[in-house]
Amino acid sequence: MKKTIFFILCLMSVSSISAQDIYAQGQKKNPTIRLQMTGLSAALSQNIQRNFQSCGWFTLSKSPAANYTLKINNQGAGKLAIRILDSSGRAVEKGSYTHNVSSLKGDWVQHRLVDEVLSRVYSKKSKICASRIAFCGLRNGIKEIYTVDFSGRNLKKITNYRSLSVEPAWSVDNRYLSYTVYGRQNANLVQMDLSTRRHRLLSHFSGLNSGASFHPNGKKYALTLSRDSKVDLFVMPIGGKGGYALTGDNNIEATPSWSPDGNKLCYVSASMGSNGKVSSPRLYMMDLVKKRAGRMFRDGVERVSPDWSRTSNLIAYSKRYGRQYVLAVCDPANPSSEKILVKDAGDWEAPSWAPDGRHLVCSRNLNGRQTLFVIDTVLKKKKEIRLNSGGKPYFQKMSLPAWSNLD
Repeated sequence: MKKTIFFILCLMSVSSISAQDIYAQGQKKNPTIRLQMTGLSAALSQNIQRNFQSCGWFTLSKSPAANYTLKINNQGAGKLAIRILDSSGRAVEKGSYTHNVSSLKGDWVQHRLVDEVLSRVYSKKSKICASRIAFCGLRNGIKEIYTVDFSGRNLKKITNYRSLSVEPAWSVDNRYLSYTVYGRQNANLVQMDLSTRRHRLLSHFSGLNSGASFHPNGKKYALTLSRDSKVDLFVMPIGGKGGYALTGDNNIEATPSWSPDGNKLCYVSASMGSNGKVSSPRLYMMDLVKKRAGRMFRDGVERVSPDWSRTSNLIAYSKRYGRQYVLAVCDPANPSSEKILVKDAGDWEAPSWAPDGRHLVCSRNLNGRQTLFVIDTVLKKKKEIRLNSGGKPYFQKMSLPAWSNLD
C-alpha cells in the first residue's frame, strides 16, 4: 500500500482527451458491437471476444441493430481482412484494412487486433489490450514484483530477491520496470530490462531510494531519497550523474507523479513536529516552471498515492473518508471538481491509470484480504483481477499496482 510506504518513510526519517467525450450527450453506456468472424480457430475467436469484453469500451451483442459490426475474415498467411461497419452498414472512417498478425504469438494476436479496432473507432489513446499491470505480490510470506496482462492472464514473476520488493514503475517506453528492494541496511532502486531480463542499480544512495516516477520525455525520473536525516524529492537523470533536489524542508515528501507535459509534479507531503509526530499527509502541486509549490486542497483531509493520467489529464488518489480510504479523481486545474469513484467497504488504495485514461487499477483491502481491482471511471464498474491456483488465491496479498504506458 502506498500509504504504508509513506509511513515507512516517516519512520526512516527520524494531449489529451477525456474519456467522457466519446459519449454523445453524456450517455453513460457503451456502444454495442457484433462480431462476425470467418476462418478463425475456435480458440482465437473466443480470445477476441474475451478481449472485447475485458477492454471495457464495447458491449458485445448478437443483434443486427448493434452500433457496430466487426467482420474478420482469415485470408491466410497471417493476414486478416477487417471491416468495421456502423449501424447503417457503412464502413467507418479507416474501417476497412488488412491486419497482419504473422509476426505475433500467443495472446498478442487478439491484443493487437482489438487495440487496432479501438484506435479506429475512438482514438489511438483508447488502446488498452496490449498493456500490462505490474504489482507487488505476497506469496509464502515474501513480497516480489509480478506482471500480468490487463485481462488477468500471463502472470510473470519479475524479481526473486526473497526480500521486500515494492513500488513497481514502468519506463515511458515500457522496456524497463523499476522497483525498490529493501535490504538489511538500505532500500535501493533497481531497474530491469524486460527484454534481456538484466537488472541494474538505478539509485543506491545511503538510506532510502524509493518511488520512481519517470518524466514523459523518458530521460529523467523523480524519486524520494532520505539524505541528511530528511526525506525529500529529487530528480535524477537516466543512466547519468548529477541530479538535484526538488524539496529541502523538514517535511516528508513521497510518491511524485508527473503532469503529461512534464512541467508539474503532484506529490504527498506531511510535516513532522519536534516530538516526532507526523501530520496527516496531503496532496501538493509543484510548478517546476514557476518554481513554486502549494497544497491542492484546504479541507485538511488526508489524500495519498496520486497518479496523473497522460491521456485524460485527471489525477486519481486515495482519500480518507471516515474510517476507510476511498478512490477519488479530480481535474488538477480545478481541485473542487473532485469526485469519489468508489466507496464500497474496505480501503481502496494505490490507483494507477490505464493508458486509455478511462480505467484504473487499484488494491482493495477488505477484512485482511488485499486484491487488485480494475475500475471503469465512466461506468463506475469494478472487476477483480482473480489469480487462482488449484481453486485457491495464488497470492496472500496483491498491492501497489502500476499500469504500463501506451504501447
